[in-house]
Amino acid sequence: MEDIEKLKETFYSEADDILSNLDELLLQLEHNPGDKETLDAIFRSMHTLKGTSSIFEFHSIEKLAHACEDLLDLMRKEEVGEVTSEKMIDTLFTGSDQIKEIITNIQNGSEQNNVNYENTVNEIRALLPKKEHIEVVQKKASDEGMNRAFIRTLGKDERSTIINQIREGRQVYQISIALSKYCFYKGMDPLVLLKNLTFGGEVLLVRCTTEHIPSLEEINPYMLYLDDIWMVFSTTETIDFLNDIFEFALAIGDITVHLLTEEELTSVTPIESKSPANKEDEWGMSDDSREVESGLHETVTSSIGLKNIFLEFMEESNSYIEDIESSILKLEKDKTNLIIVNDIFRPFHTIKGNCGYLGFKELGHLCHSVETLLDNIRNSTIAVNQIIIDTLLETVDAVKKLRLNLPQGISAKFGLTDIELSKYPAQESISTKPLLHRINFLSNLNSAQHIKENTPKLGEILLATGDISEEQLNKALRLQERKLGEILVDEGILPEDKVKSALEIQELQKAGTKGPANAIKVDIEKVDCLVNLVGELVITQTLISQNSSITQLSGQSVSKDIAHLGKITRDIQDHVMSMRMMPLNQTFQKMMRVVRDTAKKAGKNVELIISGEDTELDKTVIEEVSDPLVHILRNSVDHGIETPEARKNKGKPEKGTVHLNAFHRGGNIVIEIKDDGKGLNRERIIEKAIERGLINDPTDVSEQQIYQLIFYPGFSTAEKVTDISGRGVGMDVVRKNIDKLRGRIDIQSKEDQGTTISITLPLTLAIIDGMVVQTGIERYIIPTLSIEESLRPKKEEIITVQEKGELCNLRGALLPILRLNNLYNKKDDHKNPCDALLVVVENDGMRACILVDELIGQQQVVIKTLGDTFKNVRGIAGGAILGDGKVGLILDVRGLIEASLYAKR
Repeated sequence: MEDIEKLKETFYSEADDILSNLDELLLQLEHNPGDKETLDAIFRSMHTLKGTSSIFEFHSIEKLAHACEDLLDLMRKEEVGEVTSEKMIDTLFTGSDQIKEIITNIQNGSEQNNVNYENTVNEIRALLPKKEHIEVVQKKASDEGMNRAFIRTLGKDERSTIINQIREGRQVYQISIALSKYCFYKGMDPLVLLKNLTFGGEVLLVRCTTEHIPSLEEINPYMLYLDDIWMVFSTTETIDFLNDIFEFALAIGDITVHLLTEEELTSVTPIESKSPANKEDEWGMSDDSREVESGLHETVTSSIGLKNIFLEFMEESNSYIEDIESSILKLEKDKTNLIIVNDIFRPFHTIKGNCGYLGFKELGHLCHSVETLLDNIRNSTIAVNQIIIDTLLETVDAVKKLRLNLPQGISAKFGLTDIELSKYPAQESISTKPLLHRINFLSNLNSAQHIKENTPKLGEILLATGDISEEQLNKALRLQERKLGEILVDEGILPEDKVKSALEIQELQKAGTKGPANAIKVDIEKVDCLVNLVGELVITQTLISQNSSITQLSGQSVSKDIAHLGKITRDIQDHVMSMRMMPLNQTFQKMMRVVRDTAKKAGKNVELIISGEDTELDKTVIEEVSDPLVHILRNSVDHGIETPEARKNKGKPEKGTVHLNAFHRGGNIVIEIKDDGKGLNRERIIEKAIERGLINDPTDVSEQQIYQLIFYPGFSTAEKVTDISGRGVGMDVVRKNIDKLRGRIDIQSKEDQGTTISITLPLTLAIIDGMVVQTGIERYIIPTLSIEESLRPKKEEIITVQEKGELCNLRGALLPILRLNNLYNKKDDHKNPCDALLVVVENDGMRACILVDELIGQQQVVIKTLGDTFKNVRGIAGGAILGDGKVGLILDVRGLIEASLYAKR
């Protein structure tokens, strides 16, 4: 049970990644509806969700994802209009959102069915033509027609048996099965297929090629060496029975099924032998059939029959080669289309099978090798690239030459006339060995057992592909003052294009060795635990380094060792903290969906420009900053950006722009949201603030303080409430979340030019840069982010107001003086501010001076929460253990200023 729950957690995590990526892909598709690569990527994502959800019996997700998959399949195949395409994309967005909601409900233990996904499924079904209303699409065996070469090998008795079965009303099928050589690893056994067939009929005969079976010492019991299995099967069942039997085998192989007729069988001339006795062995193979398969030995006498077989082979193979060449050129333009790969595989497979019957070993071996390469491509083991395309085209050229050279060597055996020979002009003899080496090398390029720890050298690749010999390589290595490739070209050993091809293979191998093996997934709780332990290590190291017993020890070695321990501790701290750092990419991409939906509801044309998404931030900070970004972007679109008509009247482009950017500034991250809308209405904000009693005299507040009023709970300047905004609740959430992150918000705005909102955040919540100050016997930590300067005031700069409050005249600006000991009921060392120090702090446009006795120094401290008991103490953000083991309180500057104002009232 625990294992199932762990698997479900993995599903939730992967589904979240898929759905986040899905939003980005759908937005890309919306901008470019005809982009096939994007459509394919979305289809794969939905297909993965459908498959994995069915494993855990999350049927609502499975059904919704399957419907979306059908819609995407239609979009991939059909030409849809712009309006229809827009409707389809909107529906896919709805489906994606509902899948997210269903998963959330499942995680929370709620009922899955409270999401009304059935309506979306019905909407999708309405968009599909009737032929697309198929719940399950089963892959079926193809019909490539009757194989005349195979039928000719049947003995007289075998033909009679087949014809009798047809006359009795039974269905007789010619079946060919070509499974991947790794089929056993995937749970598929060809003998099981044959056994399953016997439940619904009778296998009349079986043929299979055995030329690739190695010696007993070299054989691998987990590999399939029978490349082709041909059979004749008699049944009373329909073709659906065969498709059900072959359903899983079709995923790892190629199967053809053809319904034989009596007319077809009698139209093909059988091969006659000298011996009247046409005995069959235990495999059902007659003597003449076996001899044809092994190379048409001298026992065969019917030259007319042989010639007809050969001429049919030459005619059919020519048609197959043309089809192959055409398909390769299509694949070059669409390298991810596996349907085209299948179209290339089948004719190569047929040519190879016929070569086996006719004994054309070299041509058959070449087709067999390229079949393996194509099979790996079909199974997504290898990605198609230009090298593979070039190799396939080179293989086609080699097949053409080998095919045209066949008649010259077998004309006497097959009884070819001079006129018939003239149709096949002799070609230049070729060696297929280098090409076979290259094909085999590419076939094994990404196989785990063939990937080496280091990238192969150029010479090794050229040897493997057969382009050079060992002697040529050694000769080039003796001259190795330049690059090997240059030497081989300059010495005339190898043409330049061969060297370039090998270098491309080398790059492929480099890419193949990189990947997920360099990354692992770790539960976030484990990372948090490690961060906490490192925090304790930092505190302990500080305690040791400042321990009086240690500092009194004499000798340089102790000081050196402590310094070295400090360096290692800092390195560990930096590396562990970096484990929690994540790029903002995923969060920013989610915002594209927010802007898109908000703009659509508001009837506006808005483009979101993203930059700095690679900037890294603590995972906790990223999670907390997501909601503020949503509210700010919604407001930018709804309140900031004008309607297309209004923008046009102002001489602006009809499409508004919102720029979301992230960058480093000092030791912090700044997230900036900038729009080119109408800007904040300063007068309207002031009017609302006076109306609500938030300010009395607008001349007493700065512009920044006026803009900060929009974050006040319930504050809104909207004239009417919409389903997007207008109730004044969103920006309050922004302020609370940013304050919780110890960040700050700055606003700049110009009428009709736009608004810029900057959020400044610490890189991490676990460690803070602060200034340690002392007041009386207590020590406090002020975040350096909030500190502007420190000074010792002069007597004339201190102003007392009604003997209640104190102000400091700092270069014409009157700043309140905050006494920490008054706020927290502690004793002051200095009653006179002129005898103490003032630390000038700022937050959200509010400035103040904190009175302290001494600045101890700046340092990084590990933040510790004070628990629920002290969570409501104003002006305190947390605590930290200092070097002497005592606790120092971390000040919350904004809360401190508000606490001071509250105390004065």
